[in-house]
Amino acid sequence: MLTIGGTTEHFRQGKAWYALRSPANKRLLKPGSASHYLSQQNEVADDLVEILSTRRLNAKEQAETFFKYASESIGVVCFNDRLGFLEPPARRSLETQRFSQASLKHFQLLMHSVTGESIAHKFYRNKTYREFEDTCNIMNEITDKYLHKAITELQMRKQDHGFNYNGPNLLYSFLSDSSLEYSQVKAIMNNLYNGGTDSTAKNLMVLLFNLARNPNKQHNLFQEINRVLGTNQPLTKEALANMSYLKACLKESFRLINPTALSAVRVLHHDTIIRGYRIPAGTSVAYSTCKSSRENFVDPERFLPERWLRTQTTQAPFVNGFRQRREEESHLLANIPFGYGLRGCLGRWFAEQEIYLAAVKILQKLEISIHPDSERTKFGYAIFVEPDKPIQFIFTPRERSQK
Repeated sequence: MLTIGGTTEHFRQGKAWYALRSPANKRLLKPGSASHYLSQQNEVADDLVEILSTRRLNAKEQAETFFKYASESIGVVCFNDRLGFLEPPARRSLETQRFSQASLKHFQLLMHSVTGESIAHKFYRNKTYREFEDTCNIMNEITDKYLHKAITELQMRKQDHGFNYNGPNLLYSFLSDSSLEYSQVKAIMNNLYNGGTDSTAKNLMVLLFNLARNPNKQHNLFQEINRVLGTNQPLTKEALANMSYLKACLKESFRLINPTALSAVRVLHHDTIIRGYRIPAGTSVAYSTCKSSRENFVDPERFLPERWLRTQTTQAPFVNGFRQRREEESHLLANIPFGYGLRGCLGRWFAEQEIYLAAVKILQKLEISIHPDSERTKFGYAIFVEPDKPIQFIFTPRERSQK
């Protein structure tokens, strides 16, 4: 498989996995690692809302806009720069257009291979393979430009101030780590970038779909946003810490429509017996996350963010030192779409933050509804969750909707 910037972390195993994953875990899995970028990402979310408020976009254009938002947001993290994906077409540089088109096409071609639309690429360089190769080359070329720019900035700071970086900026932190080669830094940042574009965009759309289908829950979320932030303030780390309903909405959206079809692939080091089946060492194993049982949830087909809330007034009493859950209250580990522990998703905190930001910024200014043609949208899976056809959202300015 072709990759951007070397073998991706997702497909590495054993020592090769640990060599790349260990330095990434120390920086990326820490709660709060994403909050350093909130200020810049607020600006990206503002640009998204401006587009949704002022342009008449069809369903396909909306989906592409959410992809560009996710790409621009994670690009701030990976490349220390705005990529320009949300700029008006007339103002985008040729390089920005090439990167934007290559990023979008990269995932479209991957989907073709996963869904079986392309099979021959496994045996020879057919059209799908050649086009995918082109997207990899473009993304590699532009990634190198951003990384070399960051290296130059670091070198200038060191010359001017004897600079020794140990701050929260991820790219500077990785580039300042003498134990990492350039190719490893590039692989880590590209893995974070690629994992944080299409998946984040799709799951943002799923959340907006669930909120549009459940206007009372959307209203509850708007009330929380209005209470904590008002309708104009940027999202801050402190404000986000006080937005439990926002977090419950996303967790419930993940539960109702799972983000991915399969877990990450693991290669067994030893013969293993699972449910009476002997699986030999060397076998690649993944489990179906979208087929998780629902019998552990009350009213499982309904969108009920309240099932994830923990409030002082509704907590059940402690018995023998353990709090007893209410019947409708779900265990916090009953749904873990990003995995758990050392092998959990590297981009979890960034993906969640970008979705929170977009939802908050959109709801501050707009009400969300769905065109009747999209009311019965069904979801399936390619690489990530995928609607059976693009969803046509309707975004109505709040001052107009309240007249």
